[in-house]
Amino acid sequence: MLQLIYTSREFRPLSDADLKRLVAHSRARNQKDHVTGFLYYSSGTFLQLLEGDEAVVEATFARIQDDFRHVNPTIIFKDNTATERLFEDWSMEIADPKSTSAIVRGFFQTDKDLDLTKLDAEKALLLLEAFRGMHTSLLL
Repeated sequence: MLQLIYTSREFRPLSDADLKRLVAHSRARNQKDHVTGFLYYSSGTFLQLLEGDEAVVEATFARIQDDFRHVNPTIIFKDNTATERLFEDWSMEIADPKSTSAIVRGFFQTDKDLDLTKLDAEKALLLLEAFRGMHTSLLL
């Protein structure tokens, strides 16, 4: 199984409605492809974990690279030896940035530094672990 974490910047600002549509479309496709994952979007940046069969996750990431909404998608973690999924029950979920900002702020020195594209693999994994156990009321 492959776990892949990437970051990217938005092409244009996305509303909550835009994000919900994006996640609904991703969820449907991911269920069909047996991909699980999690997305965090804040201040114009994305952090996403994708998990599943290596070829399918690679194809999913290739589609993301071609998606106009993502600028400079960059892989920050890739592990094809993973034996457990972090988000085994979620084909795709997204955190509500307003409700979860305190979780994210703990990973940055100051609010001014809050840039998901500056996370290294270790911090990204720790942040995703923090989201793993959150209550569904904190989802968008």
